[in-house]
Amino acid sequence: LVAHLFLLQPLVRGWTGYRGNLRTPKTRLHGRENLRTALRDSEHQQFELLEYWNDRGLDRLDFVARILDRLDKQGWQNKADAGWNRYDVQVYGSTWSVVQLLTVSETLGHGKQVLRCRLTPGGTLFAKTFFWLLLALDLLLIGLLGRDHSWPYLTLLTLPLFVLFLAKNQRDLQRLLVVFIDELASDLKLKKIDPEKSK
Repeated sequence: LVAHLFLLQPLVRGWTGYRGNLRTPKTRLHGRENLRTALRDSEHQQFELLEYWNDRGLDRLDFVARILDRLDKQGWQNKADAGWNRYDVQVYGSTWSVVQLLTVSETLGHGKQVLRCRLTPGGTLFAKTFFWLLLALDLLLIGLLGRDHSWPYLTLLTLPLFVLFLAKNQRDLQRLLVVFIDELASDLKLKKIDPEKSK
């Protein structure tokens, strides 16, 4: 019995983690859209890096804790760094997309800092699984019908179309999170540094 439980324990723990990654967020991305996020979309800017001037003595870890707290209050599905991840927070925005948030602080002396947030988009486990299943189905169809007909080769066009859909979904999630973090930083009296003006 002990040996049986010993073998099952990592499988059960692993399945729980994967099941959480496959779960669909309760609120869809379009449900989080508002006027501010729509205006941000019209600016066609990059959403990878955010910088804030911090003369309030706010610690980076405290900033991350505030982000996590507000994500929970607003119903964003998220996962905090377990100690060995390459991100501080991973935010699940849809069935297809996640954004990994990584923060650093640059100390300038006299209690002044620059807080930087990098937003790295990626696909969920479900999106990656869907892509490989789509590829397998396309190849299977080509293998079965490709000798007699040429149209099955057109099914390969589903792959770039899916990649384009996924890229747009990831950008939308990034854009919504930029507005989310900007609002939090404003509430904390942090001043946003515009990268275009600082050049």
